[in-house]
This record gives sequence, structure tokens and C-alpha cells, in this order.
Amino acid sequence: MANDLNLFVLWANGRHKETEIITDINRHFEILQSFEITWTPKLFTRNLSRFYGKKLPSAVKKKRLCGTGSFLVICVNDTQPRIHNGKNLNIIAAKARYRQIIGSNCIHAGDLQREACLLYTSDAADDLIGV
Repeated sequence: MANDLNLFVLWANGRHKETEIITDINRHFEILQSFEITWTPKLFTRNLSRFYGKKLPSAVKKKRLCGTGSFLVICVNDTQPRIHNGKNLNIIAAKARYRQIIGSNCIHAGDLQREACLLYTSDAADDLIGV
């Protein structure tokens, strides 16, 4: 079966469990790379809306839940994906485990190729033009 590239986003308010989660991710997936990202605070709500799109009913509530500090993006390869209806069941199960560990929805999981570019927003350029 083909590899499946995904990412996990560990939002700021979930990073207190970072070591435990990364250990588990490493146990179940191949970690390709991780990045720490900091969004401009005044653009955080807009960036959340851009990232989640219409799936996010309230970016303000999500911002309070996740925190606005630096977050961690962990890019992974699932070498033995279990795909059902276009979804990787291994990733879904891992996200549920991590939400239990954290005690909230301060982690996101998704398709690497589709979502990674949405995390690297151009808010620095937006700041320059005053958007």
C-alpha cells in the first residue's frame, strides 16, 4: 500500500503534553519534520478562519481554546495507512488519542499536502500593507 502524508498541529494550549504526544507519533508514524510556527497575534483569528475554512463555526472560540502562542506542526508519513472513504483511520485514531491525552481539542490532524500551505500564511506581508 502507498504511503500517506499527514500533519498534526499541536496548538499552544496543548503543548504541555508535547513530549508524550511526539513519543506516540514516533511510535506509530515516520516523522518527516516538525516546525514551530508563530502567527502574528492580531491576525491569529483570521489565520484560523483561513486554515479551517467553513468547518470552523467560531474562530474566536477556537482561538481561546487553542491559545495564540507558538504551535508545533509535525509532518508524518504513515507507511501502513488504513484508508476508508478517503480518510486515514490511523490518523483519526491518533488524533482521538491525543485529544484524550491533552484533555481538549488542542490538536489538529490533516492531509499534509492540502493543509501545510494554509499554515504558512502571508501575515507578514499583510502586516506591511495594513490588511
